[in-house]
Amino acid sequence: MKKNFLNTILLGIVLAWILSLFPSSLKGEERIQIELYGGISYINPKDFNLLPRSEEQYNDFSFNQRLMYMQGYFVNDLHQINSTFPGGLRLRYWVSSKISFSLAWEGFTRRAETTVEGTFEYVQPTWSEALTKKYDPYLLKLSGYAVLGGLQYRIPVGGQTDLELGAAAGWAHANMNFRSTWAHTVDFQAPGYWDFVTVDGGTLEGDGSGNGFIAQGTVRLTRMLGRRLGLFVEAAGTYCRMQSIKGGGRETRLGIPGESIWEGTWGIKKEEIEMSHGELSLSVPTNYWEEWAAVQRERDFVLNLSGARVVFGICLKL
Repeated sequence: MKKNFLNTILLGIVLAWILSLFPSSLKGEERIQIELYGGISYINPKDFNLLPRSEEQYNDFSFNQRLMYMQGYFVNDLHQINSTFPGGLRLRYWVSSKISFSLAWEGFTRRAETTVEGTFEYVQPTWSEALTKKYDPYLLKLSGYAVLGGLQYRIPVGGQTDLELGAAAGWAHANMNFRSTWAHTVDFQAPGYWDFVTVDGGTLEGDGSGNGFIAQGTVRLTRMLGRRLGLFVEAAGTYCRMQSIKGGGRETRLGIPGESIWEGTWGIKKEEIEMSHGELSLSVPTNYWEEWAAVQRERDFVLNLSGARVVFGICLKL
């Protein structure tokens, strides 16, 4: 965290030095502009979304396919994260009527939570069996922030309306979390002979964080409502890919005392599963490597936050 703070301070110092090289011919009250904005960003963090995807594949193989001879239904649909909600504060300094430099701080967050349950039943004249699986909840969460320095070029399009083209780059930090709380119940009934209920389940949690380079290209439309106040809508394309994501993990199981805790670097593990009705090959994101062979590490984990976004904001000239 201390290193991240120093990086932010250094970026501010560098930007201030750049601004000093461009003396402005504008009046003092026209040079500085403050902006507040928020909106939605569409992303596709494939490796992070492999967590629910691999869980769905395992459920389909070990629960749905295995129990096809029974009657029932299981909602095998765990939510993924395909968007975030960014918001930020941007400070701009106009060096001319058309060119400005900016320094922005922005944060983002998104969580996806799923609660699902399903039951398969097999009924015979003298006995019956019911198998239930439930997630309550399955949770994914992404959050983070970025500091960006940028350059904008203003193109007047008439009246109080301007079109702007911009580019920005800087440093980003992101956190990811997931939690899976599940239970698998078997209820076997043979009246007068053998009745039992067994429950297996537990909670698996993991987190990770990392830093990376971030770059943006922007197109913006601004409408001034007066001399100082204006509204704008801005579309941007963002590039940001983070590797070497490190974090912890925790697991508890029903009937087993204590908790397993570990730390590690996230990667993609290859897991081969064999059951009586077939075989399954899975690519699973994990930071737990203590009991896995080195050859099972398929590749590095990448937290990809690249994508397109739209934000709306308000600007104020000081």
